[in-house]
Amino acid sequence: MKKRSVKTKIIATVSAVAIAIPAFIYWDAAYKEVYYLCQNFKPGNERNDIIRQLNTAELSHYAISYDNGVTLIRLTSKLNFSIYKCDIRMDNQDVVLQVDYHKSGSVKADNGAIKL
Repeated sequence: MKKRSVKTKIIATVSAVAIAIPAFIYWDAAYKEVYYLCQNFKPGNERNDIIRQLNTAELSHYAISYDNGVTLIRLTSKLNFSIYKCDIRMDNQDVVLQVDYHKSGSVKADNGAIKL
């Protein structure tokens, strides 16, 4: 009976590693997609260029919201629970005003996002 217990532990460990490795790879790829796409956007860029680049994303998604003449486009990925965010603020002429990359849950990031 002792052999069976050891065999079960080995199978469980191998299974956990087999699941963890691809999960980490996708997590990292989703993080990099949000981070590097966010670096492409600068104040003065036009909305059409931003949307064209965002539509190339495979592991992340974006949402557009409007508030008092300012458009906010937020890029995140569900693969990493939307922890990493890229916020793109545009004026009423669809020109980028500000781009912020930040990580949720971080005191430093919540108080001051990285301005790109």
